[in-house]
Amino acid sequence: MATTSQARGRNGGKSHGILDDVLAMAGSLANSRKDSAAAKFETLAESVRECSIAMPEIPHLSAYAKAAADSLDDLASYVSESDLPTMLTDAREFSRRHPMVTLTGTIAAGVIITQLMQASASPQRGAASRRRSPARAQAKQ
Repeated sequence: MATTSQARGRNGGKSHGILDDVLAMAGSLANSRKDSAAAKFETLAESVRECSIAMPEIPHLSAYAKAAADSLDDLASYVSESDLPTMLTDAREFSRRHPMVTLTGTIAAGVIITQLMQASASPQRGAASRRRSPARAQAKQ
C-alpha cells in the first residue's frame, strides 16, 4: 500500500493540489451555509421570543420560551463566530461526554426527518392515485 508521499512522488503532487482545491471549495460552501444557519437560528429565536410575549397568562411557559430564545441566540452567535473544524471538534467532544444525549438526539432527528419526508410524499401519492382513478373507472365500465 503506497503512502501519501509515495503517491505524490508518482504523479508530481497534482492530485494533492486538486484535493486542496476541492476542500477549499467545500469549506467556502460550508461557511456560506453556516451563515445561513446562524441567520435562521436568529429568526427562530425572535419567533420564540414573540411567542413568549404573547402568552403572559402562562408565566412558566413564557419563562421557558424566553430561555429557549436566549439559547437559540447563543447558538446563532456560536455558529456565526466559530469555524467548521471547531464546531466538529466540539460536537465530537460533546458526543464523547454525553453519548446517551447524542443517541437520543440522533433518534429524535431521524424520526422528525422521516415524518417530514412522509408528509411531503403524501400529497404526491394522493395526486398519483387521483390520476389513476379515472382510468380505473373507465376500465370498470
